[in-house]
Amino acid sequence: MKPLPRRLIKTIILSVCFYGYLMLGALTFQATEAEPHRNLLKKSRRQLLRALQNFTDANQGCGVAMDRVRALLQAANNAWERDAFLVDPSNGVQPVWNLVDSMAFSLAVVTTIGYGDLVPRTTGGQVFCTLYAAAGVPLCYYMLMVVGKTFRTAWVTLFNCFANLKHRVGRRILYLIMPLTSLWIFLAVIPSLTLMQTEGWPYLTAQYYSFVTLSTIGFGDEQPRRTSPYTGYAYSIKVIFIVYILLGLSIISITFSGVSMALSEFREKTKRKRKCALHREQIEDHVAVTNDPSVTPLSYRQRVPIQSAVTSEL
Repeated sequence: MKPLPRRLIKTIILSVCFYGYLMLGALTFQATEAEPHRNLLKKSRRQLLRALQNFTDANQGCGVAMDRVRALLQAANNAWERDAFLVDPSNGVQPVWNLVDSMAFSLAVVTTIGYGDLVPRTTGGQVFCTLYAAAGVPLCYYMLMVVGKTFRTAWVTLFNCFANLKHRVGRRILYLIMPLTSLWIFLAVIPSLTLMQTEGWPYLTAQYYSFVTLSTIGFGDEQPRRTSPYTGYAYSIKVIFIVYILLGLSIISITFSGVSMALSEFREKTKRKRKCALHREQIEDHVAVTNDPSVTPLSYRQRVPIQSAVTSEL
């Protein structure tokens, strides 16, 4: 275990770096988003007021007034914010909390994605959501860990097929390129192409949605449409994306775990090299002093048990 001063210094350094990284993001987003958002808001407001004025001017003979139109828009906006209904011209008002959307909401809760487009409004629903998340989040991440280990075993089995390659550099390139290419195709390309077909999104928007979802950021600004009523095709697409999110999170979790294990192994390997180098220097110094290469000093691992035994005897 590392001594407390070293851990404290490491904590302070990491904290400063983390908050510096947050400040960098804040300044960058402020510089890139603040002014365009303000201009877009002003433009949208002018367009809305112009449309309201044109509508009232064209329908003054019917008794339409600006105040009444604004009140209607305010009521419609409140209903939209509450997610109270979906309107379909052929089927009328349809409930939002159908089986598929409820399943997608449950997935967003236990995976901590939390899009925010669909939320419980009642007290009972909020209480149940709290208890459901408290039990579901650990269960979900345990399941992701198990599924991720299964994928890791499959990857290791696949990589063993290339273990007999004599070219060391080529083998290492395959070890690096194959996982990255496969992850990019499965986690980004295929979902993005699917969303381009089903939602009509641009490719970059579809990739943005995939990244925000699988990183569990879950802004909720881009969401697949909730159709009403659900057809078999829409139901199938929704279920496929639920499975994709679970598999993607499993792969990402085991990827992070693998990176952590690789870093730990690299640190242990570096320590072993340093110990070997120190022992080699001791041997060279001993030979240089005694001119007797037959007797060499003990290494670190050999000295510790002997020192412990001597100490216990004393």
